[in-house]
Amino acid sequence: FPEIEFHYLDNGDVSWSEFAATIGLENADGTDAHVVLNDGDPSTVIDGDTSLCFESIEVSVDPTTLSYDGTVDDDATDGTALVNTVDHITDDPHAALVSVTETVTVSSEPPTTTTSTTSTTSTTTPTSTTTTAPPPTTVPEPEPHPGFDDVPSDHLFFEDIIWLATEGITIGCNPPENSLFCPEDSVTRGQMAAFLTRALDLPVAIDDHFDDDDNSVFEDDINRLAESGITFGCNPPVNDGFCPDNTVLRQEMASFLVRGYDLDGADPASDRFSDDDGSVHEADIEALAAAAVTLGCNPPDNTLFCPLEDVLRQQMAAFLHRAETGEDGN
Repeated sequence: FPEIEFHYLDNGDVSWSEFAATIGLENADGTDAHVVLNDGDPSTVIDGDTSLCFESIEVSVDPTTLSYDGTVDDDATDGTALVNTVDHITDDPHAALVSVTETVTVSSEPPTTTTSTTSTTSTTTPTSTTTTAPPPTTVPEPEPHPGFDDVPSDHLFFEDIIWLATEGITIGCNPPENSLFCPEDSVTRGQMAAFLTRALDLPVAIDDHFDDDDNSVFEDDINRLAESGITFGCNPPVNDGFCPDNTVLRQEMASFLVRGYDLDGADPASDRFSDDDGSVHEADIEALAAAAVTLGCNPPDNTLFCPLEDVLRQQMAAFLHRAETGEDGN
């Protein structure tokens, strides 16, 4: 079950004993979702820096919407910042950590300023009204990830890996600590599905596309990938299997990324690499190179792509970083 934590940070200017949070979940279709609070009470008084946890069950529609209301004392000082952080944690060790922080500033209701000009020689009274609009609301940028113990700052793929973690596309490889990234581990097809689902924010799938992923923690990601037309399967022409535990080859990764990011095909006359001739993925490999998502596998010459080698986690971070932003962390 998902777990949500609310942290109300005490800055000394607000009487937090009077700050109440009422929690409710709503399905995407507008119906109420069943909620069980940790203390069994749907309204809990927050005092200082407190975590309020609950479990959501019987939620049949994805996604759910979380809403809350808060009140402070009438005499709270104008300009006081109320900071609310929401961490979404699931039982899936590979799921992305979703953390959202919002800051609301306490202020009095802005008054309506009215200026009236009345004529003493006319039966009409012209009136002009000026209304002060509330300030715009801005969404804060995500905080940079603190990093992993096995990815030092001088690592070749450091910027790519930190970007991947900051964007919530990866949380690590050693749950629940997730202090490691395992940059030189090979990426499985199931992990690849999760990376792409998070990076592309793929919609929920309706159908169950494959027979061999029923026990995989990545089944939902795999179905989203298939329903979006990014994968067809691993056993053509039947394609009733996905092979989630198999490692991803570099040539397969090229096709995944070209379909997922809808990359334009390369010039038919171009042939960047000498080792992909005859590969069914050659066109996608060329498209990936034309988009500067891949440079090759034998620098500085980069005349090879190494299509049959496994994709490493550090390489996957670089591929996604370049595809998403056009930037190269190296």
